[in-house]
Amino acid sequence: MHMKHIILTALFSLCLTLFLASPVRAAEVVETGTCGETAQWFLYDDGTMVIRGTGEIGTSERLERASKEDVKKVVLEGGITSIAAGAFYGCSASEVILPYSLTNIGSAAFGESKITELSMPDSIVSVGGSAFANCDDLEKVRLSQNLKIMSGAMFKGSDSIRELIIPDSVEEIWGSALEIRFLKKLVIGRGVRSIGKSNIDAVKLREVQNHSTLDFRLKEFGIETDLITWKVDGVRTDVVGAGKTAFGKGKKYKIVYKYMNGVTCQGKRPKTYEYGIPATMPTAKKKGYVFFGWNWNEKRFAKSTAWVVSSNHAPHGGDDKGAIVVMPRFLKVSIKKKSKDRITITADASGARCILDGIGVRYSTDPAMKNCKIKRYYDGYKKKFTIKAKKGKKYYIQFALYDDFYVNDENDNNDWCWSKSKVYKMG
Repeated sequence: MHMKHIILTALFSLCLTLFLASPVRAAEVVETGTCGETAQWFLYDDGTMVIRGTGEIGTSERLERASKEDVKKVVLEGGITSIAAGAFYGCSASEVILPYSLTNIGSAAFGESKITELSMPDSIVSVGGSAFANCDDLEKVRLSQNLKIMSGAMFKGSDSIRELIIPDSVEEIWGSALEIRFLKKLVIGRGVRSIGKSNIDAVKLREVQNHSTLDFRLKEFGIETDLITWKVDGVRTDVVGAGKTAFGKGKKYKIVYKYMNGVTCQGKRPKTYEYGIPATMPTAKKKGYVFFGWNWNEKRFAKSTAWVVSSNHAPHGGDDKGAIVVMPRFLKVSIKKKSKDRITITADASGARCILDGIGVRYSTDPAMKNCKIKRYYDGYKKKFTIKAKKGKKYYIQFALYDDFYVNDENDNNDWCWSKSKVYKMG
């Protein structure tokens, strides 16, 4: 028994030694290049781009191409002090790590990039105009506590940002710097002395904290004051005075559902809609039909279940009727075997109650729709499609509607409505 214990212990030790000794594969450099007089970039096979050196990161054709196509993460190491204008414009990285040696970010440096979060080290004192403009995926922002100026259009079009806290160090906010359409909360720091003209147009904005010595006049910045009621200390107002906080509540509309015969919903149907706040609509089902979202007021529709109404007006009819009429948008579908190698699909959108330019069908033996074949028509509400099929194969079929309000991309999965019931296996 003692000898058995010794042997097992020895085997365990040997296995542990081999495990610890086995090399862990390190990421390898697949491409490199210079990006300034004293800086160099390295692209690793795991999608990380590391920039080493000192001074300013400049721009180069190779850096621009690599950062747009292959990068998941950008890491600037200590020693880098400045990022040139447009250096990472359109960068594909979702994560960017900035060093404490960095003091300046040039204009449009990360414009139209894919970053999701921005954390500025407090070493940064200046940021150029449009530095983070049109970053569709940017949600969280932390500004440097030593930033003096918010440059023009700094975050313009980066509409995923929900909260913007302007640090007390900022003294000037230039024009268009605050134009973030779906901003929910805005905090103005104590040091702000001037704010340039901005049409904020934020339909979801519900809180404004003004710690500055200025009066923040909501209407001057295009903030809705008719369909959103603003109050400071419980009193309705359109001016957020120095040191005050305003809270807003949007006008509410009753939601009326029409054309619901034979329709079942997965999830609760909201009864009211507050201006500017998405109403989460359920998925609707009807036998023999494919669901395409909800129409509202007959002519316009939301193609997804996250329903957002236009920023500059209430839904048509909302002001005078006090209600929004919605209805499920369906495409009637019939799938039949025509012969040994043919499937006939009849698609009828005459009951969709919307302006329609055409109908699309795509099909594949792959559920991921790889190498799918597409048939698309732009002339009519009812179409019959015949597709060639192989015996014993299972075919996955998806549908699309095309109209003059939304532009659908035939290669974009989000534009094709999917129904698991529309799977056909040839006999």
